[in-house]
Amino acid sequence: MLARLEELDGIERAETDFAGDYLRLTVTGETQLPVAIELLAALGYRAEDVSHATVVRSAWYDARSVGELSFVEAGVIADRVLAELRARHPLGPDIAGALRAAVVDALHACFITKPLEAGPSSGDFREACVKATVAATVPVIGTSLSDELGRLLDADMRQIHHADPS
Repeated sequence: MLARLEELDGIERAETDFAGDYLRLTVTGETQLPVAIELLAALGYRAEDVSHATVVRSAWYDARSVGELSFVEAGVIADRVLAELRARHPLGPDIAGALRAAVVDALHACFITKPLEAGPSSGDFREACVKATVAATVPVIGTSLSDELGRLLDADMRQIHHADPS
């Protein structure tokens, strides 16, 4: 989406905050702003002005650095889902470390290769990421636990998670 916005005439830079809640557009003139807002609406987003304090306190990521943000998000999701799995099935430190690495790598690869739309993860996107993660974790924890992990991941990706704004 950031790259699509930057393709518009008059949009110098499009960025998202760490949580993905806000977009920041740098425009060369006000004439393209309505076009950008229309594109955002077509993608399921609404545009509104936010306070300067909100803009200043956020870390911003553009289309060139969104892969880094996707890696961070993969780690956040992995930690949430693996905490649930470990509560049900104790894992040794070596297995836990290898499992986390496999989950993060699979999710990150999915995030940077599959398009994502607004709101909860779309069915196709979620399914592709779950399948990739299950396949990547079978060598580490076997089929049964990988299938359980896949169910936990699917449930997690169906939810909307918001970062703490403070």
